[in-house]
Amino acid sequence: MPADATSPLRGISLKVASVVAFLLMQTCIKSAGQEIPAGQITFLRSFFALVPILVYLAFIGQFRRAWYTDSFSGHLKRGFLGILAMVAGFYGLVHLPLPDAIALGYSSPLLAVMFAAIFLKEQVRVYRWTAVGIGLIGVVIISLPKLTMFDEGTMGSEQAMGAAAVILSAVLGASP
Repeated sequence: MPADATSPLRGISLKVASVVAFLLMQTCIKSAGQEIPAGQITFLRSFFALVPILVYLAFIGQFRRAWYTDSFSGHLKRGFLGILAMVAGFYGLVHLPLPDAIALGYSSPLLAVMFAAIFLKEQVRVYRWTAVGIGLIGVVIISLPKLTMFDEGTMGSEQAMGAAAVILSAVLGASP
């Protein structure tokens, strides 16, 4: 392994760059989302993401290997859930204030820990359960005012539907 491959500074820089890139993408989706349906946004995002991925795979010599899978049905299931999660997340992103949508979307790793313990029988220690519990309390605090809009009898406002969609996206994205 090259010396720079384990560099913490390189890892931090790449993480910051990815957060900036995703925030730019989410901002563009939010600004275009009122005129374009979530399904079309999902298609366009995925279509344009394919180009750099395929170029990168060809560059590192893994283009042919990228098409191989040990579990075709599992690959299809994960892909289908991923597409549904992306559509729901983009719908919620358009109908919620950007900070709320991002904060609710960050519940996905918390749910992944729960699902890993429940469905995959992974061992999760008390300190991690505590962190997950505190994080989920934060999700409830953020989403409760939006979700109570369902009580108004009109099937809810756009923000209520957006909050529910982002939570659904997090559940689908975290599912095994």
